[in-house]
Amino acid sequence: MSRIDRRRFLRAMAAAAGTATAPAGAAAGAREGWEWTDGGSRFGTVNGAVAVGNGAVLAGTVAAEGEPSAGFAARLAAGGEVVWRRRYVSDDQREALEADVLGPIPQDGISAVLPAPDGDGALLVGWTYHDSVAVYVGRLVRIASDGRVSWERSAGEFSPHLAYGYLAGGVATEEGYLLCGMGSPGIMLGGAGWLVSLDAGGRVRWQRLYPATDRDVERTSLRDVFRGAVAVDGGYVVGGHYDPREVGDPRGWLLGIDPAGGVRWEDRFDGEPTQVHALATSDAAGYDLLAVGTVASEVDPGDRQFSRPHRPGVGGDGFVAASTAGGDRVWRERLPGTPLLAAGHGPEGVLAGGVRRGSGWVGTVGRTVVDSGGPGLVTALADAGSGRVLAAGRRRRAVRTDAWARAVP
Repeated sequence: MSRIDRRRFLRAMAAAAGTATAPAGAAAGAREGWEWTDGGSRFGTVNGAVAVGNGAVLAGTVAAEGEPSAGFAARLAAGGEVVWRRRYVSDDQREALEADVLGPIPQDGISAVLPAPDGDGALLVGWTYHDSVAVYVGRLVRIASDGRVSWERSAGEFSPHLAYGYLAGGVATEEGYLLCGMGSPGIMLGGAGWLVSLDAGGRVRWQRLYPATDRDVERTSLRDVFRGAVAVDGGYVVGGHYDPREVGDPRGWLLGIDPAGGVRWEDRFDGEPTQVHALATSDAAGYDLLAVGTVASEVDPGDRQFSRPHRPGVGGDGFVAASTAGGDRVWRERLPGTPLLAAGHGPEGVLAGGVRRGSGWVGTVGRTVVDSGGPGLVTALADAGSGRVLAAGRRRRAVRTDAWARAVP
């Protein structure tokens, strides 16, 4: 794309995002702009959101004072009313609580939510963290439209060769789901990018590890993590980051794969520390997808997907990068002081979400669409229907951190 074409794109996106946020209302029914806060726990965050029917399903992590964290999901109607809200606790956590064991209790959380292929319900993509051995185990919960569990699976069931398996996100496919994260053969080791293809019933079609560098994964502590995926012509694109030389010095990474998991191309963001956090397809002329992420970001140690209880602050800068489905990077733009953690579609194009000056933020390279008005993060974006965008994440007030969402007309 020429420099003139790129400037035209930025101006068009800025104009598309010019609608101001309407104040949240209290009346029932469809509202132009509404705001929802889940104040039922000391800590709460939304990590994923997806349009389902005439509304949306939000999913994330909650924790009451002195209790282990749990996954949760809530279905909101078009006007922001709560249709249902449920907690999802793993068997490992439930058994540890019932046995009144001494020592750490397993923690649960949800990293993402994907639409079900049949349009009924959703798939919750999450994890169970075993603090005693510092291991994440991927966890899947298929829920019906009323939030009840249809089936549940642990990554240990379909990946017994992995000692550590973290699932961060994925995309719905014609066959079922393509999930992404990081897998490791050893507890004290690093890991490689991990992809798992499932059918609609949760059965494994194929799975594969993708080391970003030429190394023996069983003998190093370097970490490669996939955080998001989108479907494109010819297959899929997954994005995340890898450690090129040492742990804690990540570089952004995009990988194009075919439907069977074969590598078609890759693009690495060399130079300063970067992480790709989300991807979104685009129908703009000259490119097919946008990747958003962070540059030299500062996140509390030990956090994988901004989903475990901790302070909501994230520092550093953000970036947006445009690429073709064939792997050609067209342009990349840096957003100072705006780490980006989410990407989604608005009425006129792709929007990014993250944090700016400590507040949850949604916008484009040239314009702000949403400011949460207080300390927090935007970690998920979804179509809210009727030309609206749903921004979700968390917001902090006093000693509480609440799961939060806002519909933007």
